[in-house]
This record gives sequence, structure tokens and C-alpha cells, in this order.
Amino acid sequence: MACGLPGSVCLAGHWLVSSDNGGASWALLLVTRQLLGGSILCALGLIGGYVGRIYEQVKGRPLYVFKECSLPVDVQEGRVEERARDAA
Repeated sequence: MACGLPGSVCLAGHWLVSSDNGGASWALLLVTRQLLGGSILCALGLIGGYVGRIYEQVKGRPLYVFKECSLPVDVQEGRVEERARDAA
């Protein structure tokens, strides 16, 4: 699409400016092919991005893995509520 759009503009400009209309059908075919091909590649890129995100979610792996935890043992084992109740 990035190369197809400037190429299409160049072909369309040449077709409009030139007095020879013998290549008009070829120019139209090339412009159509470039724009459709670029659109298809853009759509495939978007679909690929979504498939990649779905694949990452389906694996079920955590986003981050910690080597060690700096929280106290009470917090790690879920005894925080017990300490809060005892303090009250």
C-alpha cells in the first residue's frame, strides 16, 4: 500500500496528462491491482495482530514472572486479614 499509492498516483497522472490513450487500460489495471493488493495486505496484517493477541491469551502464561517476592510471609500466605482482625 505504501508503494502502491504513489505508484497509482503517478500512473493516473501520466494517464491524464498524456495524449496517448493506448496505455489507459494497462494503467487502470495496474492501479486497481496495486490498491487491492495493498488493501489485502493491510487487512492480513490487522488479522495477524488479533490472532497473535488471542494466541498469547490462550497460552495462559502469566505476563510477569518474579524471581523472588519481597513481601512478608504473612502477606504471601494470606494472613493479612487475621492480623487486621487481631489489631482491632
